[in-house]
Amino acid sequence: MKSITRALFLLLTALPAMAYAHEGHHEGMSASVGLRHMLTEPDHLAMIGLFAILAVFAGWRVYRSRAAR
Repeated sequence: MKSITRALFLLLTALPAMAYAHEGHHEGMSASVGLRHMLTEPDHLAMIGLFAILAVFAGWRVYRSRAAR
């Protein structure tokens, strides 16, 4: 389990370096333009999907641990 955790940690620490694909043009965005940008760019959608999967997984674990009590 520790090796999986360590590998996941190393992978996640490498991701920010790959995320600088389009830096520098977010300063002047309004909220609606920023939201549209987040929901139409494939890289942002992938991260939103990953976060949703992780949130569901974490919620399921909390639910199962409380139901076991």
